[in-house]
Amino acid sequence: MFDPDCYNKSGGGGSQNDAKWPYRVDEWRNPTSAVNPKKPSGFNKKTVTRYTLYAPDDTPNDHSDDVMVAQAQYGGTSASDTAADMKWVTPSGFSFDTNTYGSGEYRLEVKAMSGSSENGFLLRAGPPRVPSSLPFNSSNGTDVTATGYLPMNFNQSGTVTVSLGNVPAEAAGANMSIRNFDTDVGAKSITYRCTGLPGMSWNGTLSSDGTWRTDVITIPESYPGGVWSAQYSAGNQDTSVWEMSYERVTEGQPGRVRLVE
Repeated sequence: MFDPDCYNKSGGGGSQNDAKWPYRVDEWRNPTSAVNPKKPSGFNKKTVTRYTLYAPDDTPNDHSDDVMVAQAQYGGTSASDTAADMKWVTPSGFSFDTNTYGSGEYRLEVKAMSGSSENGFLLRAGPPRVPSSLPFNSSNGTDVTATGYLPMNFNQSGTVTVSLGNVPAEAAGANMSIRNFDTDVGAKSITYRCTGLPGMSWNGTLSSDGTWRTDVITIPESYPGGVWSAQYSAGNQDTSVWEMSYERVTEGQPGRVRLVE
């Protein structure tokens, strides 16, 4: 995990409450007041976040029988929080032999326990990096997916490619819906593409502050399957949420797809 805490050092200048890449990625939010009535009440502004890792099993849609591998919690100004600030860390129990629990999809539940702030963090899953000082790249780990909704935050203005997930060939001819929430701060454009449909693209629609916007794409009858993505241009401090689903349900899986983080 990168920066799993909600502690900000003051390096880099500016307000310690705000994200300022590359010095900090968390954004402190004061509790509710007459000036900000929409903010949560009665909370400490440093959000406490709990990370719980579960082993794979034969009932991926039923979490009642999940086996916990390890659990870690960050928040406040403890030694573990300050040590994890703007660093890659592996909490106790989060490094293990997969022979112990088996292969398959491991589930990480991330839950905000208290607080009113935005805890920005990154995840990596895969074999240990030896030496650990090697720089991170997307080829030395495994895929990390988000079930249902994918939140994303910009710490600096730019253009990113959001991997939305795989839609199988069985969805050919069906309508696919891609929803985005709160794509507003410095947002310029959204363009959808699919690896199975080279040369084709679809323009997306930006949503406004605090609202959802849905784009509907009719998948071609000759669709071979592929991974869909959104090329999104936005500004510093833009925070958005993404969801994708398709109408046709294939055997053994729901219409909603997993979103790749």
